[in-house]
Amino acid sequence: MGLLLRMNRFRYRYFRSVLGDPKDVKLFDIGCGGGFVAEAFAAEGADVYGLDLSTSAVRTARDHAAEQGLLLRVLSGSAERLPLVSGVFDAVLLADILEHLDDFPQALAEASRVLKPGGLLLYETANRTLLSRVGAIWIMERLLRRIPAHSHDWKMFIRPAELLEALEACGLRNRQLQGLGLKGGVSGFLLRAAAGKDPWVFEVGSDTRVSYLGHAVKPA
Repeated sequence: MGLLLRMNRFRYRYFRSVLGDPKDVKLFDIGCGGGFVAEAFAAEGADVYGLDLSTSAVRTARDHAAEQGLLLRVLSGSAERLPLVSGVFDAVLLADILEHLDDFPQALAEASRVLKPGGLLLYETANRTLLSRVGAIWIMERLLRRIPAHSHDWKMFIRPAELLEALEACGLRNRQLQGLGLKGGVSGFLLRAAAGKDPWVFEVGSDTRVSYLGHAVKPA
């Protein structure tokens, strides 16, 4: 979880810059897990709802938020069949979830359904490339064991063109797509490690080969 927490700082910074002041924004975090991103938005005054298929993750998110004095309304359910009425959220977040779904286009369609007209969809996912297979699975899962084994199925990773096509199919207009990865790539990682510094520094940039994030809008 430590690695996810470090990544979260950088992707939250991007989502926050897109959303602007989150105070009183009604936000739905689909696949919220233990509530990493949801808590950050709630701490800044957003009205945050969450959903996860794992009942233990739902309990963790609720309990940890309560310990921080934050309110998260977290439901247990499927991203492909949201148990909510349409057109109620100012923003919907899908971070580190799309690549785990059997039907990610259906999840995007459901996210679009619960968005208000003019609402924002914020996303982050993994690209299906040789580099992502080597980095995320062979190195991170099997060699370094920084990610639990079998957390990912590389065949379910999503190429940007596939995501953009799915967004368009459910009526969402993509506004930006950027890469998310280690600052300076592998060489930057090794240089920081050799200097005794924290090597796990991420950045948002143009390199989408491992993972990427962005946002789309639901037309008014």
